[in-house]
Amino acid sequence: MTDFIGPDRPSGQVAGSTIDSLSQSITGRLELPKLTRWLVVTPVEVTPDRLLVSALTVVRAASTAHVLVDLVVFALRNHESACGRIASILQQRGISVQVHLVPHSDKRSWFERLEPALAVAESETAKCLIDVSCCAVGTAVQLSAASLAEESAVLCWLDPVSQTIVDAVGTVHAAAIDIGEAPSSVEASEFLSVFGFEERPADPYGVGVGQSANLEAVAVSILVSLWGAPETDGPYTRLRRLLRPGQSGDRDLSQRRIAAKDFPRELLDVVDRLERVGFVSKEMDTIVVRGPDDQCGVFLLSGGWLEIVAGMALRAAFPRHQVKVNLSLHWGPGDHTHAETDLSFVHRNRIHIVSCKNDFVGERLFQHFDRFRAVVAEFGESRVRALLFSTGRLTRQQELRCQSYEIEHRSGQRLLDLLHETVVRRKPDEFRRSVQASANRAPRPGMH
Repeated sequence: MTDFIGPDRPSGQVAGSTIDSLSQSITGRLELPKLTRWLVVTPVEVTPDRLLVSALTVVRAASTAHVLVDLVVFALRNHESACGRIASILQQRGISVQVHLVPHSDKRSWFERLEPALAVAESETAKCLIDVSCCAVGTAVQLSAASLAEESAVLCWLDPVSQTIVDAVGTVHAAAIDIGEAPSSVEASEFLSVFGFEERPADPYGVGVGQSANLEAVAVSILVSLWGAPETDGPYTRLRRLLRPGQSGDRDLSQRRIAAKDFPRELLDVVDRLERVGFVSKEMDTIVVRGPDDQCGVFLLSGGWLEIVAGMALRAAFPRHQVKVNLSLHWGPGDHTHAETDLSFVHRNRIHIVSCKNDFVGERLFQHFDRFRAVVAEFGESRVRALLFSTGRLTRQQELRCQSYEIEHRSGQRLLDLLHETVVRRKPDEFRRSVQASANRAPRPGMH
């Protein structure tokens, strides 16, 4: 059986460590309380995207153990730009990072390349940890075997991609340390910045943190209304019709004027909450909803509520992860926003991007599929999981297009049930399993 440092687990199974148990595992087995410094040596042989997550994981464990961390990266020259960006992110957090570039012409083994850093650790009585998360399997095994003589610890990843590394390393190094999955300290914007994407600051509704509870309450009220009456003449469906441009005869598209007697009484509680944030006003027997831009009530009531409630569900299902709403990204010169995701978060070292559509059917939905697939391709298929949430049930043709574009989807009553169970009844397990199921199927370059 593979013997990993970490919490007890059934025979034959390897489980991801929490930050606290990871810290206890390292300090307990390696007698680190006597030391004040960890030297983490990371060879980067393959794609370096795991480096950011593993480094931040170890740093959090180190802070629990009250020790400092120095990170020394030995990277093949073709990974220079990505490693430079990672170093910049880590240095902003006060982490010491050195990046050494290794030419492809260097015929030495990876352990020989790392020896100068290992010697430094020995001379300064720092404990050396070798992070093999960015190695090929063969290299990870060789480093694990060689590190036994040096009494160095080996850190390895446990996620769907690197399970083979975990299994292989554990057979040769009984004190291998399982890093586990991505911690909550890694944001989607940080993860994507490793690949040259820069975040544009955005407050989707411009109401500030103090008023976000009102918007969440509005979103939940709409969810409950739609979940309880999804039929075509339910209270929310009636409200959607009233919000259509020109429905009230008013040609001013910056607002919607709805007679109070026509506003669905089941949703009157949202009026008071939206009035507090300036999205709604009352004039005699008329309710005026401000719009139609994305920072006003018309957008929120028409479909923006789904982003809010889906974000609430994801935070409940993945409480250790940071969920970004309306993440706007750009790259290259100019100020144009090249990509935007409704919701995004990092889980198991992958960026999950979620698109929310409220009863958005017809040919325009196919156009949205095209744009969504383009964003996945731009971010990089190996790093992305794409998921569509639609309150309207997809047609068979739309489902086939999602399958062709490798977009996972949850739609119709099934989606409403998952969200209601998670947000209203506060039972997130089924929603978590549903999202994790989509994470196991990675998009491939191109289309079927």
